[in-house]
Amino acid sequence: MRLYKYQKNMVEATHQNLTNGIGRQLLTLATGGGKTIVAADLINTFSGLDKFTLFIVHRTSLIQQTLDKFAAIKLMVSGCSGNHYPDILSSCVVATWQSLKLTGQPRKGLIQKPDGRWVFWFNSTQYKPIDVLILDEAHQTTYVDKLQALIPKHRQFIRRTEDWMHPKKEYWFYEQNSPREADSIITIGLTATPWRLKSKEFLSDYFDEQVLGATVYELQLKKRLSPAQYKSIDPPTSLAALRIRMGDYIEAEMESAYCTPAALEKFITAYLEHASTRQSIVFCSTCAPRPFGGERTPKS
Repeated sequence: MRLYKYQKNMVEATHQNLTNGIGRQLLTLATGGGKTIVAADLINTFSGLDKFTLFIVHRTSLIQQTLDKFAAIKLMVSGCSGNHYPDILSSCVVATWQSLKLTGQPRKGLIQKPDGRWVFWFNSTQYKPIDVLILDEAHQTTYVDKLQALIPKHRQFIRRTEDWMHPKKEYWFYEQNSPREADSIITIGLTATPWRLKSKEFLSDYFDEQVLGATVYELQLKKRLSPAQYKSIDPPTSLAALRIRMGDYIEAEMESAYCTPAALEKFITAYLEHASTRQSIVFCSTCAPRPFGGERTPKS
């Protein structure tokens, strides 16, 4: 496959890090920059080295989407879910952590052998050791946490009380885990947003090195992304008044603030002015039917 220069630079940097003994890397590239293409090139190289890759996505619906992308660039892999059966001949399997069945039961998905190596069982008699683990949307640490058996955290938060004058006061700080041997599994994360909103979650818990790709602005200059314009309307409620939970606004509060006839009138007016002749994506604060109790605005 033919890579753009910025993609090729990321691939070369990744291989150089591996040569230098850095087994956990976070590849950061703006949305639309082709993270899947970069991953496919890496998988292709690993396959040539007879290494088996496990590609993890955080939603089951993304398994088929990822398989289609890989098939479009002539990279033949298989999936693992209720609707997909992994093929022993594939050099890569796309799965979710749920479909891996981390139960420790023999010959069911992913298990750890007595020697410490992790293997993936394709059926009751055939398995392959896992050499490479690729985590799509690696900033989603909620699902990455589920894979700690495969990629244990380097560090952990410890809560202690050290001030004898204020014994009820707690201090949070990081404590390095006990010295570990080199990871037996190469771990590569893919993300466009390499940070977490939670104050006690850091991607450095899992990754040792970041490989930076092109930014949105750089991709626009290279004409790989269309130039963007941002327009806004006066919201009916200040976003500062809304609370955030798990990194996003609370849906019920968004619904009560924005699902009103007055707000809908503003949104539709803006849509008709700027987007009615364009292919558009509209993000809604709720999928609830008839959130206005039957009340309608003229334009709705």
